[in-house]
Amino acid sequence: AISEVNFPRWILNKGFDSGFTMQLMRKDVRLAENMIGEMGLELPLAKQVAEIWSQSEKNIPDQDDFNCIIKNAGLGE
Repeated sequence: AISEVNFPRWILNKGFDSGFTMQLMRKDVRLAENMIGEMGLELPLAKQVAEIWSQSEKNIPDQDDFNCIIKNAGLGE
């Protein structure tokens, strides 16, 4: 869905207005990270993704659209 929907609809046009906030996505990522831990799984890629979302708190406000995460990669500017 990211490639087919989010990029053309909310990223490439620089709209960043999908209605789903950074705060909600960070919460969902933390929940997934907790579930992975509870299941005793070692998922290095998931750990890296969780770190990226956690680090985004430093420069992307909670109320911004979650698609703004692409700006951390320097692609949505």
